[in-house]
Parts: sequence; C-alpha cells; structure tokens
Amino acid sequence: MTSGLETTFRHLSKTKNDAAATLLLAALDSDHAQIAEHALTALLDRRGDAGSSEILSRLHTMEESWIEIIRKRPGRLTGALRNAIVGSDDQQCENACHAISEFRDYDLMPVLINAAEDSANEKAGLMASTVLELAEALYDELAQPRDYKQRRDPHLVRKSISSSLEASVARFAKHQRTEILEAFLILTARDNVVLRKILSDPYHEAYLATAELLTKSERRGVMRLVLAFLDDRQAPSAAMTILSRRGDQAFVSHLLKKIGFEPTSVAKNNLRRIESMPWITESYGLLDEFDDAGQHAAVQLAIHCHLPQDDTLNMLEHVLTQGTPGGSVAAAAGLAKYSGSKANHLALDALDHVDPRVQSAVIPHLRQRGIPGVMNRLLALLESPHELVRNAARDQLVEFKFERYAEAFDNLTDDVRRTTGQLVKVVDPRARALLSEEFGVASRTRRLRALAMTEAMGMVVRLESEVIGLLGDDEHLVRVEAARALGGCQSEAAIEALRDCLADRSVAVQEAAEFSLQEIGRRVARAAEEARQEQTS
Repeated sequence: MTSGLETTFRHLSKTKNDAAATLLLAALDSDHAQIAEHALTALLDRRGDAGSSEILSRLHTMEESWIEIIRKRPGRLTGALRNAIVGSDDQQCENACHAISEFRDYDLMPVLINAAEDSANEKAGLMASTVLELAEALYDELAQPRDYKQRRDPHLVRKSISSSLEASVARFAKHQRTEILEAFLILTARDNVVLRKILSDPYHEAYLATAELLTKSERRGVMRLVLAFLDDRQAPSAAMTILSRRGDQAFVSHLLKKIGFEPTSVAKNNLRRIESMPWITESYGLLDEFDDAGQHAAVQLAIHCHLPQDDTLNMLEHVLTQGTPGGSVAAAAGLAKYSGSKANHLALDALDHVDPRVQSAVIPHLRQRGIPGVMNRLLALLESPHELVRNAARDQLVEFKFERYAEAFDNLTDDVRRTTGQLVKVVDPRARALLSEEFGVASRTRRLRALAMTEAMGMVVRLESEVIGLLGDDEHLVRVEAARALGGCQSEAAIEALRDCLADRSVAVQEAAEFSLQEIGRRVARAAEEARQEQTS
C-alpha cells in the first residue's frame, strides 16, 4: 500500500493538471496522517501559489513533523511568504514572519525591511522584529563552522543583505526602527562606512540610537562589534567611550576573554584613551565573580586604561587582598606601574602575602621604589622556604652575581671586596662551584684572583681541599697565596699541607706557610684560653 501511495502522490506532484492541486489540498485534511503528509510533500514539490498559500495559512496549527517536512525543502514557500508580507491577511502575515524566521529565508530580508519602514503598515513592528531575528540567526551561522550540507554560504548571504540594511539605516530618521539598526550592528564590521559616519558625528540622526544599542544590547553580534574596536588602530572616540561604559556581566566576560593574559599593542593604545570604567573602580561585586583568568585580565585592563591612579590602586588592593590566587598574583605584578606611598605600602603588603607566587610577583619592582631597608628584605628572602621566592630575590640582586663580581674585583678596594664578596656568597648559589673552576684555569692571573676572591668572600674553609691543591701549582706566586690563604683554616689536612710547604723550593712559599702555621697556632691558643675562661667564670 505504501508503495502505491508514494507512486500516486509522486504523480500528483509532477502533473500539470490543475485538478491535482485541488485533490492534494483536500488530502491535507485526511484523517490518515500518512496521506496528509504525502499531500503536504507533493504540494511543496509542485510549488503552486495556491498550494503554498494554503500551507502557509495552516502553519500556526501544524505539528512538528509537518514543520520538519517544510524545513527540508527550503525556498518552496518563498513566493507565498512574499505575498503574505505585502498582503492584508493578518494571520497569513504572522505565519509568514514566523516561517521566515523559522526557516531562515534570508532572501526575503529586503521585502521585510521595506514593509517595516512603512509607517502605514500595522504589522511594521512584526516585520522589524523578524528582520532582527533573521540577523541574529545569520550571525549564529557565521560564528559556527560552515555546514556544507547547506548550499548557501552564510558569508555570501551576509554580503547580499548588508546593502539593504545599510540603506535602511541611512533612512533611520524617517522610520526610527531600532530593530533594523540593531540587525545592522549585529552583522556589520567595524570598518563599515555607514557605521563610521554615524559614530563620528554626534549630530547624526542615528547616533543616539546607535550609541544606546552598542551600550546596552546583549546580542552577541553587537558585543562582538564593540569589542572589535579594540583592535582598530583608528577606533572612533565614541566606540571607546561606549566600551568603557558597559558593565553588564555578559559583555564584561567577553571583554576579559579578549584581553586575556595581556592586551595586544593596538588594544593597549586604545585602552589608554579610556579614563573611566565604573565596574572596575566603583564596585567590585562583578569583579569578585570571575575566576583566576578573569581577574588577571581585569587587572591587565585596569592598569592599561588611563584611570585615576587612586582608583586603580584601590582596585589592585581589593584583588590583592580578596581576589583569587591568580588575580592576587596579577595585582602584585601590576603594582610595578605605580609609585608613591600607597603603591609602596601595597608592595610591602604583597611581600608579606601568604602565597609565594604573590611575593615573587612583587619582588621585581621593589628596589626601584627606594623603600628604606628594602635591600635587607631582599637578602632575607634568599632564605625563604620557597624556591620561587628565592630565585626572584636573586634576580633582583644581579650585581651580586659571581661573574660581575669577578669582572670588577681588580678595581675594588679591600673593604668593598669583602662586603660585596659576602653578599655574592649569599646571593649566588653557584659561587663555590665557579670559584673551584677558576682554580683550574691556565691563566696564573685568574688563579691568583680566584684565591683573593676566596678570601674576600670568606670561603677558604669551604674550598679548603681546592686551596690545598694549589700548593702544588707550578707557579710559586700561586703557591705563596695558597699557603697564606690556608692560615684561615685549622683542620689537620690544612696544617699537614702547610708543614709540607716548609720544604718548598721557594723561600717565599716557606715563609708564607710558616706565617700561616703561626697564625693557626695563635688562633687555636686564643680559642683554648677563651674556653678556659668560660669554664672558670
């Protein structure tokens, strides 16, 4: 039976006999669902005006299965939809607008726009709303990967209807349809000539309505347009003002995602033009709702805008003390842009933060602040239990790195050699290994300097075995300095090595060894006397 039905309805869909349409229209009311659906399909395939009009008149009562049949045959109702838009039947018109939106019949956009602009048309508001719905539907298609099952290219569709929207916006003073203006904003690009003309002229008939929509519309296409101006090297001032005034959560969320870890160079230049952003400086309720990434981006946004310094510092203080861990780290780093007593106070607070990441973020800009005692604070941080903090402190004490000390050593006074050497020993954990390497170089001058540096840094005891090794050096001057340096040790190994040097072929080495042995003896004697006195006291 099914095969017979299909054959019959296939014939009815193709025959040129007008009586077929009458029969099919009657079959739409059949009590048998299968017959009614076959009739619907056949009428759509015939594309007759009478059949299409009848289908459209029933649209508001159709079941979803019928709607799906129509959806799979795009364009079959276009003629009937066009007639209904310009016709006088209210139900047909409402059904047509619903169908245009439901089936995304973008070809009818120009017809809808003309009808919406007609002040005498009682359904003009419905037409305008349909224009807006179509624009948003097309934006959704543009934002998603191309569906190649659909023949139409959404980018070409956008191009084809943009001229109609632009022309209508140019006539905004006459029709005042904000729906059409919003549809235009959803689909247009930031460099559109009509849009630039509006934003550059506060007296333009569409300026106030455009600014209102760009400020308040939560449609994704409009928010995308506002955000796009951040990447515009010649962004209109109005666009930056609008961006700064928006504080709705949806927009701010998109804004922070766009800012990301750090704004682009073009975005930074545009942000400098912003002198007010209430959601950042006047209330922190919205700010507190964001996660690490969001608060980090909010900090980046605040420090790159040209906001009053006190407002920005208050915001950074809030994030530093009450923000997420990632936000607090960003706030500590962001303080680098600001000076003055409040900024210094916040920097010191960050240095005492429980999170070592916050401490390490503030350390890089501590010394430039000229805070009294900051050098001692940095040196104390070298003993932090957190490697992250220790490394950050060392990076800020770069002048106390071994290489720089060695390079400048010959030009330093004895006092500076000692004080700086002590700092190098604390700051640079590589000092011992690098000194040990210097003992083995071919240059006599560098070996001698290594011995002098070892003494100045107070590291003779830690490098005792290496210094003892130099007592066998081919250069007698090196042996002299090594013997003299060992006077600061008192281990059995050092004493035995010095005694061996008393037989050295160089008199100068013998004398240096004897002097060191005497020095060790005096030191041992003093220590023994001090110990005896402590026992008797």
